[in-house]
Amino acid sequence: MIDFCLKGIRIRMHFGFFAVIAIMLSSGSIMAEEVLICCALHECGHFAAMRLCRVKIIAFDAYGGGMKITADPPIGYLSLGRELFILLAGCGVNLISSLVFGGLLKMNTYALISLSLCVFNLLPCAAFDGGQAIKAIAVKLCVPQTVFFIEKLQFYCGAAFTLIAILAMLTEGHFNITLPLTMLLILWESR
Repeated sequence: MIDFCLKGIRIRMHFGFFAVIAIMLSSGSIMAEEVLICCALHECGHFAAMRLCRVKIIAFDAYGGGMKITADPPIGYLSLGRELFILLAGCGVNLISSLVFGGLLKMNTYALISLSLCVFNLLPCAAFDGGQAIKAIAVKLCVPQTVFFIEKLQFYCGAAFTLIAILAMLTEGHFNITLPLTMLLILWESR
């Protein structure tokens, strides 16, 4: 793991993060760099929203299943509106960048990747922005038993999505190990 501080923010890059990047690059994926750029834009959306909400960023972790930003105060202590704004800002940036890439710059590969990343992160799985938004709403508006049920449902949703993605790739004959491996890592982290 690489661990350092940059302007008061602790940055940790775990082995799994480098493993996923190595698999993407070595699998002959011609879009690995584009995916990384769109992921960076996504995280910048979260960073910008946190700054706008005057939330201090204390750590940034990149691991095999994605990236995590730790804040002070923790996001769960904010109002529901501010929490949802921060959680969904990455998807908002991906949506806007897909329109800019595709419409203005005619960079259709970037536009498609950015839009796909937006939709992917809106899935209601626990580790994704959509799942975190659903959990935030449930925590603020529901009883604890409902929150527990939603967390279990999110885990099974992630497992089902992983299985569907693997089956779809196998039936199409275009199996790429990166997506299923990443999804399994995300499921492992969210259990």
